[in-house]
Amino acid sequence: MLLTLGADDLHFVAVVKDCVENTLATSVGLETLRCTAANPGPTITTDVQDHLGPLGAHLATLLGAIRARGEAAHRVPKIVVTTYHDPLPNLSTRRWADIDLLQPSQVAYLSTLVSAINAEIRTAVAGAHLPGVALADTSTAMTGADGTDHRWCSAQPWAYGLSIFKITEPSSLLSQAPFHPTAAGQRRYAALVLPVARRLVGG
Repeated sequence: MLLTLGADDLHFVAVVKDCVENTLATSVGLETLRCTAANPGPTITTDVQDHLGPLGAHLATLLGAIRARGEAAHRVPKIVVTTYHDPLPNLSTRRWADIDLLQPSQVAYLSTLVSAINAEIRTAVAGAHLPGVALADTSTAMTGADGTDHRWCSAQPWAYGLSIFKITEPSSLLSQAPFHPTAAGQRRYAALVLPVARRLVGG
């Protein structure tokens, strides 16, 4: 069984959407910049910061519940828990289409939130001490086996970026694609998960 939990619980897509809308409002003087370390803003405070602390406990509870149900059915599953990839690039170079709707301080801050989610997941899995549960650290899924960078703004990004959002097409702001891996990104995920799964089942 493969389990990924955290980003949806913290409404991460909604957070990014709010950051994009804030950037646009800031550009015409309607709002001040938020989604930064200095000013997270109400959406990040409510959806991320207030829920990040309990995330590890919720994951541990879920793992225990899955195992308990399996034991009751005499079919205890093996569980591989994954972390999240971080597609956000460092901004040592010029800005690109996938981050053009965000300010550099927002990009840097969002990246720290991904790291914080992953830290909670690692701690929860390690602290659960449950047999048949393993962690597949997929935080490096945007880096190829040869070390090639595949984050946003690279030559071949492995995650859909914010260029999907177009202010000339308001319906595009409803897209759930940003941050999710492309087909190539999914293959990289598989390469990171399969060895862990095989070790877990003794294959």
